Amino acid sequence: MKKAEYKKLIKETLNTKERAKDADLIALPEDMEGTNCKNCHFWKNTDDPDIGYCDHAQVSLFVTDRQTCVQWIAKGMRRLWDHTVVKASELPDYKDQPPLVPSDLEFDALEGLIYTDPAELARAKSVDLMTIPGNIKGTNCQNCVYSTPLHWCKNDKVEQPVKETYCCAYWRNPKTIRPDWDGLSFVQEAEKEERAKQITAAPRSNLGPQPDEDKGSGVEYRPTGRENTEQQKLEGEILAKKPKKKKLFPDKGVA
Repeated sequence: MKKAEYKKLIKETLNTKERAKDADLIALPEDMEGTNCKNCHFWKNTDDPDIGYCDHAQVSLFVTDRQTCVQWIAKGMRRLWDHTVVKASELPDYKDQPPLVPSDLEFDALEGLIYTDPAELARAKSVDLMTIPGNIKGTNCQNCVYSTPLHWCKNDKVEQPVKETYCCAYWRNPKTIRPDWDGLSFVQEAEKEERAKQITAAPRSNLGPQPDEDKGSGVEYRPTGRENTEQQKLEGEILAKKPKKKKLFPDKGVA
């Protein structure tokens, strides 16, 4: 192989890794089919068996198992840009009891929760909290609109081979429900596809506050080390570069 061809190959490999990192491309733990709030480390059980509480500092919202967001993380998850596996010791263990479930929670058409409080809605949007279609158990590359039959992600921010056991922050499905960017209501993503362009990948490894931090309820971004983009860029250059009514939709397996 000629020196120029070798340099080109190295550069393309580095770019693939950078795209994987920017998109937060991960491999799911072996026992999971896709991401949802209930199999996320930050899910905490509440007094209601159908509703959990997300303890992530950037979220701090009641959620259901039909929802997920870009901050999803779990033990055994593998980061595909450097192939490191998330260990239990990396994940914070908060001992606080979750709040009691309010009696006036509202559900959307896919059994996700609707957030009407402006602060809650802002937090839901900041992590791209979504309600996934009823015919899938969780998000993965296979049920994403960007995946092709040849196991290739055609999203221009990813553009690399993927598997059904992978997932990233740019996951999309036409039947997904997300908070309306106008902050007025929940709407079908298919009715406002344009807003997808406004969403940028948030690091799934932002594990929230350290024990001595105030978790609060705002939208404050709390970096934990993976977001040192300036250092990443420098290294790249050096290397050559989302009234409570229970069981509204009992048939969860029906789309």
